[in-house]
Amino acid sequence: MNATITITDGDRCVDYTLAVACDLLPGAAGRRGWLDGGHPGEAPVVEINRVRCLEMALWCGKYAVSAFPAADDRQSLEVQIGAWCLEKYPEEIEQAVLETVLAWHDAQRDADDD
Repeated sequence: MNATITITDGDRCVDYTLAVACDLLPGAAGRRGWLDGGHPGEAPVVEINRVRCLEMALWCGKYAVSAFPAADDRQSLEVQIGAWCLEKYPEEIEQAVLETVLAWHDAQRDADDD
């Protein structure tokens, strides 16, 4: 599964737009009888496989300057900057991807109910 998210670093005034390849582990509903061998269930999680940086925006007040790592004719830096973002912001990326994927699944389920 693929998701496009934006991570904001407020201290640096930079937004990173990332393309994330991931797998969704949907979790499991709880079962009754916790003391009799039941199970409390597990929350859904995502496994991040690969991150590419599509755009970086540096904010100067209300204006932003954008950079596109793939635009360099000599070498595309999407993968290197994406890996750096995954190392620097792993929790933020995982949370944003999980929210995006779960919202998409909810929308699909609602569309199927109609």
